[in-house]
Amino acid sequence: MLLPTKNVHLKLLRRLITPVMVLALLVLQGFGNLYAQGIAITGSVTDAASGEPLIGVNVIISGTTEGTITDLNGEFSITVPDQETI
Repeated sequence: MLLPTKNVHLKLLRRLITPVMVLALLVLQGFGNLYAQGIAITGSVTDAASGEPLIGVNVIISGTTEGTITDLNGEFSITVPDQETI
């Protein structure tokens, strides 16, 4: 009976490690997304006098550089990290 050579073991090891590493990275990415979830805030910005929607208004999370702008209907959606940010 012939025993496999060192090269055969290395090839087998490489074939097994690549899928396992990819799977591990995907699982870790999934856990990261679970912890990264915040609170979704939606709303609309309108002119106080006329009630018309305001297009392109910056909506920014206080104390950060994260933000969004209102759409053609004056509506926006943004995710904040926690309840204290609201």
